[in-house]
Amino acid sequence: MHDHAAEQWLALKDEPQRYTLLREYRGKCVYRFALGEPGGHTLIVKTWDPRRGSWLRRIKRTLVGELSGCENEISTLQYLAGASPSLNAPLGFDRFTDVSVMGKVCEVGLISDLGDCETVAG
Repeated sequence: MHDHAAEQWLALKDEPQRYTLLREYRGKCVYRFALGEPGGHTLIVKTWDPRRGSWLRRIKRTLVGELSGCENEISTLQYLAGASPSLNAPLGFDRFTDVSVMGKVCEVGLISDLGDCETVAG
């Protein structure tokens, strides 16, 4: 992600009116975040509850350095973006640990917004 977009998000992240909840499931939330005026540039903010997962997984993450769900997803998306230059738009990512989003402490992945996309409901 462009450092400028991540810096903008950090400066504006505590303004709830900028967030639009797109999806919430299993301790994760996906938001569209307005960086500027309505209808302007946006990015996707995906949050993970850091207490998510079994106690054994949390201990492994702490003691052995096992990747969290956030780290796994961001790493996979970075690999796919590098492996497939035919994506509609270049993707960029940033990872933040233990920040507050919408009043909840969480792990955060910032992903460039490709706009409305078709989804396959599962």
